[in-house]
Amino acid sequence: MSDYKPVYHQSLEEAVRNDERELWWESFYLNQDCAKDIGSAISAAYDYKSYCLNDCSEPILQKYGFDRVNYVLASTIQNQSYDGRYSWENKAWAREMDLPKEEGFSQFHIDAHPGLINIFTDLVRQAQNESFIQCEDSEVITMGGI
Repeated sequence: MSDYKPVYHQSLEEAVRNDERELWWESFYLNQDCAKDIGSAISAAYDYKSYCLNDCSEPILQKYGFDRVNYVLASTIQNQSYDGRYSWENKAWAREMDLPKEEGFSQFHIDAHPGLINIFTDLVRQAQNESFIQCEDSEVITMGGI
């Protein structure tokens, strides 16, 4: 998934110091767009009688890639770590992501119910694990064919 614009992982202060302010802003706006699209995808997949989030993560991952989607999900979960509707597994996973603390920015907020964001996060993490396993399998097959 290297065709995606990279996430800028440093703070705005660091970006200014490194003369990379434009890269920071570009990444920031893409992160905001990603958060909005995740919220919209969850809303579209959810109806008040039932919900089916199984397929809603794929278009988001295709558009933004795992790195940005994970970054936005981790930011949302870290900023709402007090909320018991996120599983402890997803909270632990989100804490592993090193996110800069920005003055005056709440980072990226996904506008959806935390329980549904939690399910979406499970699906993204599962898709990434499956993608990783497929890559490992391909390497094993390739190496066996040598």
